[in-house]
Amino acid sequence: MNYQGFYINLDSSLERRKSIEKHLKKINLSSNYQRFRAYSPKPNQDLFGLRTSGEYGIWLSMLSLLEKL
Repeated sequence: MNYQGFYINLDSSLERRKSIEKHLKKINLSSNYQRFRAYSPKPNQDLFGLRTSGEYGIWLSMLSLLEKL
């Protein structure tokens, strides 16, 4: 099966990145996935109706990845 997948990860979440990469290697999929840098909102940034800056960051990260694709 040939496909390219992505996982979204904050630069500051190094342990999470290592965990994801270890798991992908264990299931022989590390060559099919690459990291996509997550967006981290600035403090006091307008959240456009979302409850937390984390939700806003996830939304922006996914939107950016979709635009890239």
